[in-house]
Amino acid sequence: MEKVLEVKNLITSFRTKDGVFPAVNGVDFSLSAGETLAIVGESGCGKSVTSLSIMRLLDERSSIISPESSIKFKGKELSQYTNKQMSALRGNEISMVFQDSLTSLNPTLTIMTQMVEPFMVHQNMSKKEARKQAVEMLRKVGIPNPEVRARQYPHELSGGMRQRVIIAMALACNPSVLICDEPTTALDVTIQAQILKMVNALKKDLNTAVILITHDMGVVAEMADRVLVMYGGQVVEEGDCYSIFTSPCHPYTQGLLASIPKINDEGRLFTIDGSVPSLKNMPKGCHFCDRCGHYTQRCRGENPPFYQADGQKVRCFLYDGAAGEVK
Repeated sequence: MEKVLEVKNLITSFRTKDGVFPAVNGVDFSLSAGETLAIVGESGCGKSVTSLSIMRLLDERSSIISPESSIKFKGKELSQYTNKQMSALRGNEISMVFQDSLTSLNPTLTIMTQMVEPFMVHQNMSKKEARKQAVEMLRKVGIPNPEVRARQYPHELSGGMRQRVIIAMALACNPSVLICDEPTTALDVTIQAQILKMVNALKKDLNTAVILITHDMGVVAEMADRVLVMYGGQVVEEGDCYSIFTSPCHPYTQGLLASIPKINDEGRLFTIDGSVPSLKNMPKGCHFCDRCGHYTQRCRGENPPFYQADGQKVRCFLYDGAAGEVK
């Protein structure tokens, strides 16, 4: 399978008044055409920073991407792209769906005005051609009466319709990679199911690779081929979707899955003790050690490498010696 995106040793840090602290530290993954990769974890674990680093949408005055990091799109190193080249890439070859549809759309412009821009900028279409294509894309994502809706403003549409508009804009130029950052946040379950079904159908039609960023394990089970579990800015487990759900290895992954409410549950729901540490107070060793029931002194002093376990890569000393360290 063709690798459309390869991320190696991604380290993204933020400048603060107390110093420079890494929000993402050593993330590696690759993405093939037509594949859906889910990145999961609690808020603050580095999921969105990873995606914004790929898109180079972080404020350069307050953030630093390490020169040791590599982000390759179709074999080309994105760190060597100028801002103009990245602008040409964004929305054309790599698109992103942000989690808040209301703030992602300009409230002072009609849907049509915002929809025609990617066609005119990236596809060099005339305004007439772009308008026609915009209506067709709105129809493709399931918006009824697209000619009428295109003349409306964002506040006149429901949350589900606005999210469909965002997805239509993101897919306007048939991108090779679509990044969805919590695409169904704040939507009711019916609309959520429709949005996910639509993204899956469009992915199959266009052979688009999808990065799905979420904390909803139900969405992961529905959509993903592979899963990255992130905690404290690092990937702690990686594997195919079936293996992650049937035999989770890392204590954090096990905790996430145990936290999902089940129909026959009685009594209190399971929770993971504690909270995600701040960037300034990250444990020296394993980032999860303060919340883990299996930690040892070694965990407090050393950050574990990846080990192979049940077909997954897992960053945990519990698997030291089981099948060898992953280089």
